[in-house]
Amino acid sequence: MTATYQRLEVVALWNAGYSYSQIEDQTGKGKSYVYKWVQRHEQVGSVERQVGSGRPQKLTPEVLEEVLDSALVILHLMLGKISPEEETV
Repeated sequence: MTATYQRLEVVALWNAGYSYSQIEDQTGKGKSYVYKWVQRHEQVGSVERQVGSGRPQKLTPEVLEEVLDSALVILHLMLGKISPEEETV
């Protein structure tokens, strides 16, 4: 079950007349979770994550691409798919 679906379930139960404690019992979510998403839905009209919410990435897209490329080369070396002489990193 996705996080968005769980949030929608909370809001649907609230709109159906369930109390916070009934929603907690029904979904297994805590009081703060239930309250947060009911309030967010009432204020914003959505239960989707807000753009820019969450922890920002520490790596730039360029550095992340380098790291992933290096990891692929290492994986291929470990699996014997390329020889050390063929390394491209």
